[in-house]
Amino acid sequence: MSPRVKICGLTRTADIEVAVAAGADAIGFVLAASPRRVGARVLGRLLAAVPPGVLRVAVTRVPTRAELELVASLPFDALQSDAEAGPVAVAEPFHLPVYYDRPGVLRALPGRAPSGPVASFASAVLLDSGRGGGSGERASIMRAQVAARRRPLVLAGGLDPDNVASAIAFVQPFAVDVSSGVESAPGRKDPGAVRAFLAAVRSNCPSTSR
Repeated sequence: MSPRVKICGLTRTADIEVAVAAGADAIGFVLAASPRRVGARVLGRLLAAVPPGVLRVAVTRVPTRAELELVASLPFDALQSDAEAGPVAVAEPFHLPVYYDRPGVLRALPGRAPSGPVASFASAVLLDSGRGGGSGERASIMRAQVAARRRPLVLAGGLDPDNVASAIAFVQPFAVDVSSGVESAPGRKDPGAVRAFLAAVRSNCPSTSR
């Protein structure tokens, strides 16, 4: 089965439509301070553009009370936040914890969880570069490979249409996450790059089912 794909940092309905049509499994909306941040006034409209079956992810760092209240008031499926932030107090969305490629990251990762066909985003952790989301910097492929053996892994950081296939072949992640690697400007996705990224992920995989 091919890795799942999360496209992050979307700010426009047209970009959501392109990502979904190309086969994205999850869409990330940034609530934290970022050039890709989406305001509360437009979130409802953007979330409504995501069809059933595609995961809607609220992307935070250390979530504030206001961010948690916003997530609780909207139909998000998952809340992504730094693992160091600890448990999140939102009843409905599940937590996708983010670990950064810094010293000690492998020791900090939780133990084994279901993998293979029974794995899901709900049992996964996300590994990003040390500089965090949207920086375009890559995490260590060697450490990511080790992490993917311990836990269903969402690989993020510096991925693009040209390098994602080789990263998948080496790491064997549960999913890959891209933002700046498919953009024409921060928060504006390049339709051709989005399609090329999804095609590269699926290129040497026998199944494209979600």
